[in-house]
Amino acid sequence: PRLRAGHMVAALLEAAPALCELCGILLECVTPAACDCCVNCAAVAMEPPLRGRGCGRRVGLVCFAATAGAMLVATAASARLGYFDPAATVGIVEPVNPPVVWQAPPRKRPLEPRPVAVLPGEVGRWTTGADGAAVCDFPSGCTDDPSGDAKEAKEAPVDDAASRSGSKADIAPPADDPDDAAAADDDDDDDATMDAAKLAPFAGFNLNEPVEPPGCALHLYRHLSKTGGTTLRFIFDKQTAMGDWEFPLIYGFKANEWDALLSRWRAKARAWRDGGGGAGGPRTLVEVRGNWPDNWPAEHFRVVMDDVAELRREFGSATSASAPDGLAACEVTTSLLLREPFAQYLSFYEYYIRKQQEGEVRAEHVGKGWPDVPGKAAWGRDIGEWAARVHDMQTRELLGDKCTGQMRQPGYDVEWVDANAVDAKTVDAEVASSDPAVAELAVKIDGKALRRVGVHPQAPECHAKVTDDDWTRFEKLIDEFDVVGVTERFDEFLTLLARRIGLAHPEYVRSNAGKHERDRGKMSAKVTAVIDAATTMDRAAHELAKTIQSRLVAAAGGDAFVRH
Repeated sequence: PRLRAGHMVAALLEAAPALCELCGILLECVTPAACDCCVNCAAVAMEPPLRGRGCGRRVGLVCFAATAGAMLVATAASARLGYFDPAATVGIVEPVNPPVVWQAPPRKRPLEPRPVAVLPGEVGRWTTGADGAAVCDFPSGCTDDPSGDAKEAKEAPVDDAASRSGSKADIAPPADDPDDAAAADDDDDDDATMDAAKLAPFAGFNLNEPVEPPGCALHLYRHLSKTGGTTLRFIFDKQTAMGDWEFPLIYGFKANEWDALLSRWRAKARAWRDGGGGAGGPRTLVEVRGNWPDNWPAEHFRVVMDDVAELRREFGSATSASAPDGLAACEVTTSLLLREPFAQYLSFYEYYIRKQQEGEVRAEHVGKGWPDVPGKAAWGRDIGEWAARVHDMQTRELLGDKCTGQMRQPGYDVEWVDANAVDAKTVDAEVASSDPAVAELAVKIDGKALRRVGVHPQAPECHAKVTDDDWTRFEKLIDEFDVVGVTERFDEFLTLLARRIGLAHPEYVRSNAGKHERDRGKMSAKVTAVIDAATTMDRAAHELAKTIQSRLVAAAGGDAFVRH
């Protein structure tokens, strides 16, 4: 009987991926969260050591039951299904699911006509939007003349890759107060016209047509900590489940894995291009996150972006109709999300730091030092003490070489001393002190006392402060991204991204959202002041990202795009 049960489990496990193929299709209109669960279940079942080893009766039956149950729920609840498209393209890795064309339901109200795009040589005027930000009324750019007189903007065609790799961002961080930004001097850099080549693809959106994946594409998303990247990752997973894209690398990939992907993608793209284009080219999504299992892509992000620029030069820019040699072009694009810094710090603290501060110091920690001891003596008393020594996380993380590991490390050195070798009464008094600032740091275990020695010194090469030169590098780097947005306007960013790169299935549910207090007004003035002091450059970066996103929206149709 045990042998028969083992064969049954093995057979069910082999069937689970096949069921997940159908599950990935049916679940699109039910809930992306269930789809993610189903796809992850299939991935586990298809990889060693589970596949081919039976995975045990209990685990195997759970794998199968979860997959089959999700499929039954999808079958019962789905009101509309996709239709197979045999001509749809595939990526380098064969997709799990057959390609599907999603058909949008009828809209409740007709879309208003999009503004007609002007010719590249024409320019428009800046206007003040509802939020007080400057908005360009023409997708091809606006004049910086306060009188509004149109100026001829006939420039030489822009080599997208060359201009992005070496040019400085043409948008300076706006004033801290949005209301002041609208009333700034006419010669303020914030009113400078964005590169028309960057805006042109957004002006070409047809909001009345469904989004379709491109014939050949590579898109790279730079995921900064606690900015909504996990939700976007699940959206990418869904595109893979629907058979439209491949998503082959884990976000903390190694240098050799990146090089191997570039080699395979180039070979596939060249074969597609030499064959005249059309269907069958690679469509690849890449997320750069770092931290696990390897920090290489985050710490060497400049290398990654240079590789992307080289792909643009070979296969055509994101705005050209064809590759430099006149053949069909591949869409090579990048995207970035930033978050309001106060909210990002709260989320980062709650997710990574609080559990370390509140961790119990036990006997197993006696004798250990930095960074292996939990508790407030090593990690700080609260968010204020942690944030005071962690500056401008988003700016530093994007640059990659600004000692980003320090963000997740304890800030103080601690030592264990023999409680009997020092004044025992002093140690006991600290442990029993009515002063929280004293008592919460004092720990006494088995005759040993834990004490904070001082701030942990950083290595000489660890430059954790953002300098003026760093800000200049940040401006240049953010100007290389095709789609830039802020987490507070995530849906707007996602719609821009979906239409810009061809994500046909952008429906999602929020993932990895914390449940902590977010109301700034309910926090102490000391904490808010500390975080504000630690995020000076991050706040400028966030305002810059908001400005860029507003101009991309204006180019895509303005109010009509937002209502869409």
